[in-house]
Amino acid sequence: MHYDEMALSYDSWVMEHPDIFKPVEVSGHPGLGAEPGPRRSCASYAPSEEWESQDGRGPSPGLVEWQADGLVIAIYSYDYSLAELLRVAESMDVR
Repeated sequence: MHYDEMALSYDSWVMEHPDIFKPVEVSGHPGLGAEPGPRRSCASYAPSEEWESQDGRGPSPGLVEWQADGLVIAIYSYDYSLAELLRVAESMDVR
């Protein structure tokens, strides 16, 4: 598979975990977003090792993940809200 042919679908994550994941758009590209908050048990989608700890305690970071020009880009923050993460994502110049 070539990276420029890669196309992830975020629909299933939103449908399976609507309480966690929200569909987002970054500069016209579809993506996935989540607010920071309590530790989440979502083993099927673990964007980072910090997303789910062994003991299940601690906060989970907020995230925005999207695809642009053959790249999968993700940003995480324990402090920024989903709206703030989207503003950061929109400010990035992906080439």
